[in-house]
Amino acid sequence: MRQTGQEFPIKVMPWAQGYTMAQRQPNVALYSTTRTESRENLFKWVGPLATMKWVFFAKAGSGIKISSLDDAKKVGSTC
Repeated sequence: MRQTGQEFPIKVMPWAQGYTMAQRQPNVALYSTTRTESRENLFKWVGPLATMKWVFFAKAGSGIKISSLDDAKKVGSTC
């Protein structure tokens, strides 16, 4: 921002409010948003700015075995 000589105010707000604003107003950036197929055409994407690694844990002796995303989808709860 310093290099361009322009000001870009940063506002902290609830994510849902920022998501709606980014869809309806020009020159709005939303951090952070997961890039999904359903959102692909809604925004001009920059990045990635960060990557995430998802990890699953199960209580010892629970019998839960997760080897793939499909296995994880079959688990009844995530708490």
